[in-house]
Amino acid sequence: MTPTTLTIGFATHNDFDGLYFSINALRQYHADVMPRCEIVVVDNAPESRCGERARGLFANIEAGMRDPASILPQPFSVQYVPFGEVEGTAAPRQKIFDVAKGSAVLVMDSHVLAWPNSIAKLLAWYDANPQSQ
Repeated sequence: MTPTTLTIGFATHNDFDGLYFSINALRQYHADVMPRCEIVVVDNAPESRCGERARGLFANIEAGMRDPASILPQPFSVQYVPFGEVEGTAAPRQKIFDVAKGSAVLVMDSHVLAWPNSIAKLLAWYDANPQSQ
């Protein structure tokens, strides 16, 4: 059986602080399963100051992915998707599903911190129930 890969998606609108803490909590508290995950951020205000800061965060994460000597290696993939065409909540969330590469998708608000071990438990459930949609 192929292990489930999980896309963790955030549709954000001018919430850099929430996004920053959510992503870093995933990196810190779920590092053991992050190699099976990708992070997708669909930014509904990409031209804002928060959008600029989010692009900078993702540039730093991507630099860590490319640099084997990085003190914080990134064992997961990231996508930053600017999406200012349609403002609202539904279209940016749908965009997460459109670009996701994982076999399962978890959409979270950009201020949510996943409880320790919760991502591992979710992946274990999907692995045990591959027929589930």
